[in-house]
Amino acid sequence: MKTEKEKTAGKSQRNKKKPSKYDAAWKNFIKKHFEAFLEFFFPDIHHDIDFSKKPEFLDKELSIIAPDSNLGDRSADLLAKVFLKDGDPKLICVLIHVEVQGQKDPNFMRRVFVYYYRIFDRLWEEGTCVISLAILTDADENYLPAEYNFSRWGFEHRLKIPTVKLIDYKNKKELQEKLEKSTNN
Repeated sequence: MKTEKEKTAGKSQRNKKKPSKYDAAWKNFIKKHFEAFLEFFFPDIHHDIDFSKKPEFLDKELSIIAPDSNLGDRSADLLAKVFLKDGDPKLICVLIHVEVQGQKDPNFMRRVFVYYYRIFDRLWEEGTCVISLAILTDADENYLPAEYNFSRWGFEHRLKIPTVKLIDYKNKKELQEKLEKSTNN
């Protein structure tokens, strides 16, 4: 028979595996339905992207940019290279950070900032713009991190990102209607 400690350890190991599969499912879904995903959740961004040029997912580059795991599990992050309709010769890299935690994370926006900066630092010489987005899948309707800021002695830094909260599609009538009316498959 297993001791209570062994049972708890087993549960802990199973719980660690579930988020990884959940994160991978999100990553695969977004990759497969990238255009429809942006069209539904971020229509302004979708409108400006030239989808006649297929988005390129930069998994290999992403693992080079953020190889360590001291910022948490990176398995749900996507980096996609897309081009703009207006013909801007610069590449636009869209970092999509899918947050799949079921609870508040006080360090979420700090992690997004660090991740954003690592990508920016690696690609800025190419004239690449980087845009971070977030999809929050937790069940806390009051938790909506969308900004990281710091200021002291006249120095100010602010990172604000477009964020979608999935539970809002269950709790807000106008978003329920948007979901019901969507022809986006």
